[in-house]
Order: sequence, then structure tokens, then C-alpha cells
Amino acid sequence: MKMRLGGVVRCVAALTLLTCPFTLSAQEGLRDRDPTFSASKQIATDLNQASAHSGPFYLLSHIQIADLGYSDELYLPVVAASKGLTFAVSAPQRLYFVQSRKAVYSVQVTPTYAFIRKPDGGNQFGWSARGDAQYLLNHLYLDLYGEAFNDLRASSAELDRIVTQRNREAGAKGEIKYSTRTSLLFTAAHRSTNYPVDRFQPVEVVALLPLLDRTENDYRVSLLHKTFPVTSLLLAGERNDYTFPNFVAHDARRTYTGVGFIWDHGREQWHLEAGPTKLNFSAVGVKDYTGITGNTDASFRVAERSLLNVAVARDLDFSVVGQQGYYVFDRAQASWNYLATRHLTLRLISQVGRDTYPETTNGIFRRDQYSFNGVGWDYAVRHAQGGFDVGYFRRTSNVLDGERQHGIRLLAHLSFTP
Repeated sequence: MKMRLGGVVRCVAALTLLTCPFTLSAQEGLRDRDPTFSASKQIATDLNQASAHSGPFYLLSHIQIADLGYSDELYLPVVAASKGLTFAVSAPQRLYFVQSRKAVYSVQVTPTYAFIRKPDGGNQFGWSARGDAQYLLNHLYLDLYGEAFNDLRASSAELDRIVTQRNREAGAKGEIKYSTRTSLLFTAAHRSTNYPVDRFQPVEVVALLPLLDRTENDYRVSLLHKTFPVTSLLLAGERNDYTFPNFVAHDARRTYTGVGFIWDHGREQWHLEAGPTKLNFSAVGVKDYTGITGNTDASFRVAERSLLNVAVARDLDFSVVGQQGYYVFDRAQASWNYLATRHLTLRLISQVGRDTYPETTNGIFRRDQYSFNGVGWDYAVRHAQGGFDVGYFRRTSNVLDGERQHGIRLLAHLSFTP
């Protein structure tokens, strides 16, 4: 369940107003008259990076080796990915069929083989697959898709474990471009999430995982208007319906309305969105949530060779601790990348997080906190990229049964393009 980070709506408006004079001075008299969809630009990028090409067919092929706690966005130093050698080899393969400039079809299959240190468990095969039918018309972009996976995933918040998750999803997303400055973006999806007990699951949480099995229907509509030369204002609304077959007390509906902006200055970007959120449970006696959620992320060029990335988020997720219906988590992360040479990039990383629970446990409101600070590097050549990150991880809790751990964490990742 994904929801957005918070601040107060007044803060969002103030930040937007502060941005206005800066953007106006940056590109005085200019307007973005680009009539193309952002999706068409991404498709063009993928096709240019194709490993093989024959007529209307384009193949993108990769091989990746990474710690199970590693993602493209951040390192999740969870328990099962931090005690010994626990990593996975995956081979994403994506095939495009470009029927015309207005109709593009693609299929992606990613087999994965994970090496899990004993005695936690043995090695395990996993997979993911996705199919897209993308249509780029004059004023409409539409993506009809279906995806599924049965693979290991890092759950860094409440469970703090590597778990096997099985997902099935079908939906549609797209964009209606009213003009070169105004767009309506929409998504609608049906998703089924399960945690199969016949696959690898950490013994400490295997009895709790079936409580998180659920189906959900997600809907989102957002209006994007390029109000200023490099700044677009955003208005969004969401609705999510959740059904838990093994934990009916968690059946709920979530609604969200948010405002924000997207500032795009070429190599520098800043996105912010926040607004009121309600999570209402069907069962009597389960505490509902009303508050502000949202997120912001930014990328700034500190110097010619230096790039600073910052992200902050406030969100909700369902809880399996005691009688808690949900918990609120706050996340912040920053990374500084320095291009030392043509191939070598050095990096500093800092992440902090906190989980807050609405109900007391033995008279105490539970609070779990974690932090990770480290350094790393990436080395890239034409067909390969790899690197290491190393840092100190600390996780604490103010209740007796909360997860606690600390120590040095090492992360390795490597990818090949044939």
C-alpha cells in the first residue's frame, strides 16, 4: 500500500510560491511546448539501448548480481540480507514489438536465483513477468498491462526480513493531454498479494505472513498543469479498497487528496506532493487514521561533477503486531555522488526511518527507528557496471519484542549488458 508524504497543505502552497520567482528568472519568456508524452521518450530510450534489433523487434537483455537488500533506489539492510552471504542473480529480458509509432507491445521476463545463507534456508528460484500494450495517439497515451511475480522481496519496515511474495496485477494507466501545458494522468489496477508458506519464509514471522494476504483495487487521477516556465502544479486524488481473506478486521478503504508541484530544470528536478489521507476499517474497534501523508524527492547539481539526491516520505502500511491496524512510517534518505573519473563514481549515503503505532503496547506507544550511513562506489564500462557500499546500520525499538540490531553492512551489486 503506497501513500504519499506529508507536510501541511499550507507548507505545500508556500513552497510552490517560493518556487515561482526562481523558475520565472530561470527561463524568462519560455514555455514548454513539447507535445509528446513522457512515455514515448522512455520507449525511445529503451529502443536505443536494445541489445539486438531485427525489423520491428527490439531485445533488451541484462544480467544482474546484487545483495537481496539492494534496489535501484536504496539499500535495505534487513536481517536476512545482512548476516553473511545472501544475494541473487537475475536476468531481465524485455522484448519490444513496435507495430507502428502509435502501437508498441512489450513482454518482460526476469528469472531469478537467490542464494540464502543457512540455517535460514536454502537456495530458491524466483521469477517475474510483465506484458504491456501501449498506445500513443494524438491526445491519449494508454498502457494496458498485466504482471506477476513469485520471488523474494525485502520488507524493511515492520517485518524487517526477506520474504517470498506472490503478486498478480492487471490494470490500465495513461495520460490525456488536453494541451501542451495540461494533462490528466490516471491509473486503475486490481492486485492480489500472497505470502506462500510452501516457499522460503523467515521462521520468526512465517505464522504472521498469511495475515497480510490481500486483494486490492487502486484508483488514482491527477491533473498536471505547466503553470510556470519550468514548474508544473499538481492536483491528485486516490481511492484504495482492501480485502484481507485471513484477517477480515483489516478490510479497509483509503482515500487521499493531494496537491504539489514538479520543478524540472534539466539536470535538476524537484517533486513534492502532500495532502489529507483517511484509512477507514470496516471492523468496529479498529482505530482509523486521519492525517497528512505525501512525499518529496529532489536531485540537485552541487557542482559540475557532484549530484545530491534527497527524498523524504510519510506513509502508512498494515500491521500484524498485536491489535494494531496500521502503523505510520517516516523515511528520509540522501546520497551525494561524485564523478571522480569517466568510469568511477564515489558515493556517500545516509538513511533514517521511524515506525509509529497508534495503539499502546503495555502502556507504551511503540516506536521503531533505524539509520544507515555509508560510503560506496560504482565503476562503469561499456557493457558492465558494478560497485560496493559499506556502512553502519542501527535499528532500535522502545518495546521488548521490537527488532534490534546494529553493525557494519556490506553491499555488492553488478550488472552486465550483452
